[in-house]
Amino acid sequence: MDEVADGAAAAPVVVGFDGSQGGTAALSFAVAEARLRRAPLVVVSAWRAPVSEYVYAAAHEHLADPPAHRRDAEQLVRSALADTSGAADLATSVELPEGDPGPALVRRSEGAALLVVGSRGRGSATTMLLGSVSSECVRLARCPVVVLGQGAAATT
Repeated sequence: MDEVADGAAAAPVVVGFDGSQGGTAALSFAVAEARLRRAPLVVVSAWRAPVSEYVYAAAHEHLADPPAHRRDAEQLVRSALADTSGAADLATSVELPEGDPGPALVRRSEGAALLVVGSRGRGSATTMLLGSVSSECVRLARCPVVVLGQGAAATT
């Protein structure tokens, strides 16, 4: 991990990624920002098995397969990182918490240099300027937040 001039470890740039257009723009911006700051990159991609799977599993006495959903989320992140210019040069970690992304990103913002999110993800509120996750991050994050609009060009 790179170090800042006073010898302390550089605080990471944290990015929320969900595979959406906004998430992809956020990832590109976060990679460029981490490179500029010589900071590590932390990609957070929260996941959850669909409720219908749990209902079906409960009705049929089988368990839903959360590890499969976690693997899908990890594959989505790894693929996006491979496609993002400059990401290979960074110290990068991937975090895949189960549950809602807003609280996970707010928790991870503790000690971060910057939190980057898209303005809207894959939710159904497509007419809103800010989705629920980006709004929660702006209100509650413990570090500066960058919110990229849907039309944001990827930076490299």
